[in-house]
Amino acid sequence: DAREIIQRTAVPAVTPGWDVKSALRTRTFKVFLIISFCNMGVAQQITLAHFVYILQDAGYAPMTAASLFSIFGVAFAVGTFSSFLSDRFGRTYIFLGGCLLTVLGTALMLATSAGTSLLIPLAFGISAGFGLGITPPTCFAAVADRFHGGNYGAIQGTIILWCSIGGAIGPWLGGILHDITGTYEIALLLVLLMAAIAGFAMWTVRPGKGDVAV
Repeated sequence: DAREIIQRTAVPAVTPGWDVKSALRTRTFKVFLIISFCNMGVAQQITLAHFVYILQDAGYAPMTAASLFSIFGVAFAVGTFSSFLSDRFGRTYIFLGGCLLTVLGTALMLATSAGTSLLIPLAFGISAGFGLGITPPTCFAAVADRFHGGNYGAIQGTIILWCSIGGAIGPWLGGILHDITGTYEIALLLVLLMAAIAGFAMWTVRPGKGDVAV
């Protein structure tokens, strides 16, 4: 009857959503896996695991290094909270800004002389902390923008799996590099490189690019 016809036409058509298998066929999702491995995995976890030892290696007292790590933690939390800015200014630009802060802070730490001033490690802690804090939720939101649907939980789980793989390799590799070279310089260069790669990778899948529309 007429009422049944109206009810049928009122139900919106259900379009199939993304799943892990279909997402893995896209270049965009593979790029997000690279971003997750490099930034939220290797770069973040090397910095977290070795921050205090990096500063001690640079000539700062253990208590000073621990205090600066606390500042890093606060900056990280503020960065994470500030990821809502990506709703207003776009995922790509906020993510790039976070990567740039990480790169700049790490470069400053590489350039510092042994224990001469607190300003450079303080700048390292604040900029790298904020940068490494704001990028994960911004990246996760960018993934959700493109691969939303009923299977998003599994898709996000795959992203976090790659974060975890990078996070497992990063601290171990940072320690090995220190033991081989006797310094954290190469480990810091690796953090800088991973953040730069992640930023460039995000730029390649910005809205209007890549093979999955926002």
